[in-house]
Amino acid sequence: MKPRVDALLVAAFGSETRVLTLAALANSTAPLTAYRVAKIAGLRPPKVYDEIRRARASGLVTQSAGKLSLRDPDLRSLLRKRVRLFGWDDWRSGKDRWEPIRKTIANRLRTMSPPRFRGERGWSPRHREVYHRDPRKNESLREMGLRKSSHG
Repeated sequence: MKPRVDALLVAAFGSETRVLTLAALANSTAPLTAYRVAKIAGLRPPKVYDEIRRARASGLVTQSAGKLSLRDPDLRSLLRKRVRLFGWDDWRSGKDRWEPIRKTIANRLRTMSPPRFRGERGWSPRHREVYHRDPRKNESLREMGLRKSSHG
């Protein structure tokens, strides 16, 4: 899923692909490959390769041992403030800078109400009357030694 990008950043940088590519590099804790940037940004790799080539030609991105990183710390801080985009490795690594984000998401998940279709014994349909089973069928199942319906 491709994230939404602020229109002001798109106007400043020229394209949404460029913003997402640079944002993935800015939010990473370690240098990334172009393919990894594409996966984090939710873009197709050929588009990211073109943007990386342009960024390297302009001097915004440096490459060493096949890994890419942003050269300008001011650009990095601007993109970190405006676009939060990071990979699973950075999320899992336990870096201190992700802790406030991790806590915010955990708090939101804790305060969410459970889905309406949850019953006291597990799943139950929203419209129980549609799924009502005849009590005679439950009695027949019990006589055969089988389990009766949990929806009734």
